[in-house]
Parts: sequence; structure tokens; C-alpha cells
Amino acid sequence: MPMNPEEIFITSEKLEDFACLRTTWSELSGNLPVMLDANITCETQYPMTLDDLAEALENASSMQPGQFLLDWWIPLGNYFYEALCLNEIMTPTFEELADASEPDLPSTPEDLMFWIFVILAREADMIISDFYKSNGKNKMLVENTTNDLFNTDAMLTQIQYFTEDEEEDLPITERRFVPEIKESFIVHRDNQLVISDLTKENKLLFRRFADELAENNNFVAIKFKAYAYFSGGPIYGQNYAKAVPLLNRLLVEFNFGYAANTLGYIYYDGKIDGNPDYEKAFFYFSAATLFNIAESKFKLADMYARGLYVSRDTDMAYNLINDLYNDERFNFEEGNTGNYFPETAYRMARFFMKGAGYLPGSEDINLFGVAYKYLLEARCAVLLRSEQGRRPGDEALLSDIEHAIEICSANIRPVKEDTYVTQAPNLLTEFIRSHNNCLYKIHIREFKKTYKVTITRVFESLDKEGPARSIVSQPWFGTCTFSDSITFKLSKDSCFIADEFLKRDIKFNAFNPETTPGDDMMELVFLYYDEIVAAFSTKDLIFMRP
Repeated sequence: MPMNPEEIFITSEKLEDFACLRTTWSELSGNLPVMLDANITCETQYPMTLDDLAEALENASSMQPGQFLLDWWIPLGNYFYEALCLNEIMTPTFEELADASEPDLPSTPEDLMFWIFVILAREADMIISDFYKSNGKNKMLVENTTNDLFNTDAMLTQIQYFTEDEEEDLPITERRFVPEIKESFIVHRDNQLVISDLTKENKLLFRRFADELAENNNFVAIKFKAYAYFSGGPIYGQNYAKAVPLLNRLLVEFNFGYAANTLGYIYYDGKIDGNPDYEKAFFYFSAATLFNIAESKFKLADMYARGLYVSRDTDMAYNLINDLYNDERFNFEEGNTGNYFPETAYRMARFFMKGAGYLPGSEDINLFGVAYKYLLEARCAVLLRSEQGRRPGDEALLSDIEHAIEICSANIRPVKEDTYVTQAPNLLTEFIRSHNNCLYKIHIREFKKTYKVTITRVFESLDKEGPARSIVSQPWFGTCTFSDSITFKLSKDSCFIADEFLKRDIKFNAFNPETTPGDDMMELVFLYYDEIVAAFSTKDLIFMRP
């Protein structure tokens, strides 16, 4: 039989005392656990005030954060949110507070209460979630103070500012605000279109807050000022000379890699005095590459290819873009389809389109064939990226890719047949090894004259709903797809497969193609953690048109 909920009657005086945290839930309920069901009857409602909240925050400073949550915050939400009339000045329910947009410039007592409650709700949700995720082993609730976790000092300071400024009837532009409110004001308006539509009063506040926060080494404000001076706008006019020291502060003091990238462009383009400084540009682009910033790797490759500040070195330029290609492709296939993979694949193609001798060892390969492969990948990727919303320059990039495809396809005609026979397992190797942390399955089905082999990526990690798909380029057909599987056939006349590998799914996580000198057969070996689970020998791989 379920136990009847506890019946608790709260007088108006006790409700006021609880609002001010003069008394706790334990004292009101006789140490009833806050999670147990209770029927609370209040004598009357008590509209909680800003003064009450200030007293509650002052009393909370002497509490451990766990006690503050269990003895005031959680019961306030469970039992007293409406009794204290908080639903009338905030969100309709307590559960909605953490997701609410707080007033970023509180101008009334109710606004300030709302701001404080939203901040408390967000912090409380994160603290409680982290505590439960650690199975109670997280000691933050006993090793910190309430002020450490909730920054109640800043809330009390803002209440004091508000009260004093209200008494003096100061206009909003002259009122005082804590850094948290100033930062929120900037963050919520950090958009050129939004800033342009601000009133004159809000523009003055924006500049004042940014200047004050930057003076006190606030990252958000320094970043805003740096890029406002770089791009220009209604708050700060364009001034590259003023942007440079701010960007250097972002790099040195906050380890913000994109600042190095921006500094590189300032010096590369000679934006300060009209004269490029390639030495400084090279330094900052090199620094930015340590943060894996694609734009900087592009520019470094350009500098090596053109011999700007450094000796001309096309091999180094190629290696930079090749490394970036591998990284950007992996990230693209992992789901970051908004990255620079299309640009990188296009640049790879351009290396091979420059002709034999431009790259070491390029005399012995089909340059247009390799370039065509990269161009098909670039086109497929930019179209997939555009489905998520076109990036500025996508149309021009796609036009460049299509023009290059015309050049390559005129020099290497795609086959007209529905199959393509090759003795190179490159496509298969690329598909598997590009995601060698994944689990795969191979299924071999027997037909009268052929075997059909399907390899599917089936598992990547527990935190992913499904395995990554791959860009699968087949230049012989002039096609490129985005898939988690690859299929080909083997002719029975030129292969050998043991019966034990047929008609069943076989899991593997590694793949090795092996060839023997003087033998036109290749052996494809599939392993599951160093154990061979499938293998076959074949002369050819037969790919079907997608």
C-alpha cells in the first residue's frame, strides 16, 4: 500500500521566512526528505520581493551548496513557486526557468529577480546533473561554497547597484551593472544587423560595456572589439592598427587560435599600410596551424607554392594540403559537413592539374584521373554542405569545380559500360582505412559466374547513433556518393574464395591487401583484432555503376 503524503500547513509568516531563507525546508517539514511526496497548504500567498531574495542569498553564503539546494532551492521549486507568486513575474513553471532567456539588462526589481533566478536554475541543473553522472562521487557539493558554485556575491552586488541607482533615479545609461550582465548584453547583440538596429542609447551602452570589460581582460569584450575594428561597424569603425594589439591579446592571453589566423591575413594582405609583411604573415599562419585552422594551412601552402618569404617548395605545399585533406575529409564524414573539405579536395585536384613534374613522382601517374577523383569529391561535398545552408562563396566554388571537371573529363573519359574492372584495391582501401576505428561487416554472396561482395560500416562508438558515411568517388563512372557501404563483384574465373566465408556476415575492423611479385593475383585479408576472419584471392575487382 502506498504511504499517504505528509500534510504540512505553512503560515504566512513561515512562508515569508522561507522566502528569505531565515528558515529551511528541514525546519518547516520536520526533516522530511525533499523528494518525498507532501501536501503543502499555505495560509496565504506571499509575493516574494527583491529584498527577500537579497536576504536569502546572504543567508545562503553560510551554507554548503548541497544544503542550499536541498533545503531551499529544490523545495522552493517543488512546493512554493506559485505560493511566492514567482510564476507571475517569471516562467509559468519552475521547470522552465533553466531554459528561459533572462532579461540581459534588468531595469525593474522583477527583471533583476528573473535574471538571478535563471542563473541559479542553470547552475543548479548543471551541478545536480554532474553530481548524478558521477554516481555521487563528485565532491563539488562539499568542497565548495555556495558562492563558489553560484557566484552569489555578484548577484548581491547587482542588487545593491540596482537599489542605489534606483534611489538616485539614474538613467539606464548611467546605471551600474556587474560584468555578467554586461557580457550578456554584448553576447545577445553580437551581430552586425542587430547592432545596426540598436537605439542610440543601446549603442552607447554597448560601447561602454565593451570598453569596461576589455579593460578588465574579459575575453568576450576583447574578441568583440578586435573583430569590430577588423571588419568595421556601427560601434567601432574599421581600424586594423587597433585590431592588431587586441588580436595579440586573444592569442597570447587566451590561446585563441583564430586570432593568429586573422593576424596572418592582416599582414598577408598589407591591411595596415598597404604593404604586405610576409614574414609576419608566415609567423601567424604557422601559429594558427597549431590550432588546426584550415584557412591558415591554405595560406601557408600558397606561400610555399609561390615562394613568399620562404623558398618555393611545391612538395611542402602539397603535403600541407594533403594533411588538411585527410583531416577535413574525416571530420566531414563524421558529420561536420559545414567544414572546408570541398575547398581542400578542390585544391588537391589543382595540384594534379598543373601537370607532370609539378609534384615529385607525378610523372608516373594519371594526373587527370587523380584530379578527377578529387573534383568529384569536392562537388559532392559542396552540394551536401549546401543542403545545410549555403556558405558565402559556395556558388563560385561549385562553378570552379564544374569548369575543372570539364577539363579533366575531356582528358579521361568515363566508361560507358555498367561495370569497371580494376586490379587496384585503392577504393576499397580508402573506404576502410579512412575510418579504421570502426567496425565493419563483409557479406559474400555466390552467383552462377560471380561473387557479390558488400562491405558495410556497422559501428563506430557508443556515443553515435550510426557509423560515419564516406565520400565514395568512382571517377571511371564519373560519380561520387556518400555512403556507409561499398559493393563490388569477383569473377569466378579469376578468384578463389573458401566456402566458409560465403553467405554470412563476418565482422572485421582491419583490412590488408597483399600482392606477390610476379603473381597477377592479389589477396585481400580481413582481420578482427589481429585474427584473420575472411580472405580471398582475385585477379580483378569489378565495380558496378552506382
